[in-house]
Amino acid sequence: EIRIAIDDLDWFQLEKLVAGLFKAKGNSVEMRGGANADGGIDLVVDSGSTRAAVQCKQWSKWKCGPNVVRELIGSMKHEDFRRGFLVCRTATQAALDLAAQEQITVIDRDALVDRIATAIDADNEEVRRLLFAPDKLCPKCGAQMIRRTASKGSNVGSEFWGCSKYPECRQTMRV
Repeated sequence: EIRIAIDDLDWFQLEKLVAGLFKAKGNSVEMRGGANADGGIDLVVDSGSTRAAVQCKQWSKWKCGPNVVRELIGSMKHEDFRRGFLVCRTATQAALDLAAQEQITVIDRDALVDRIATAIDADNEEVRRLLFAPDKLCPKCGAQMIRRTASKGSNVGSEFWGCSKYPECRQTMRV
């Protein structure tokens, strides 16, 4: 049930869920970017004694390779983070080896399922809500996203998520 729910999350929902998991452990979390540039860091987690950079990759068909880890390392060095987390479905052995050398914890799908199950077992309703939330929110303005069908252009007939505040907010996401 948890695995299926994870697979149904879009990238923005995944970032919010991961933030909720870190908050459930007593950390403060700053979400960066959303639909805007985030400098290679999706979340900043502060435990009180350590700040960590978090990068979430919601790729269901690809393994994260060492290039993804190198990008996170570069972002961490640029902002002087000494600790990092990479959340992805799965990672290559080369990515895992590089991450281990650089104080980056890789949280793959199985580890994410374990963390979610632990939070749900502890009656964390926020994590449960974030995992099973049927609503999609706009990563740019926070409004409800609406499933729409393209009526013109090269994608005529295809479905997409569009911000309910259109035309003020023109954010879209793939279905």
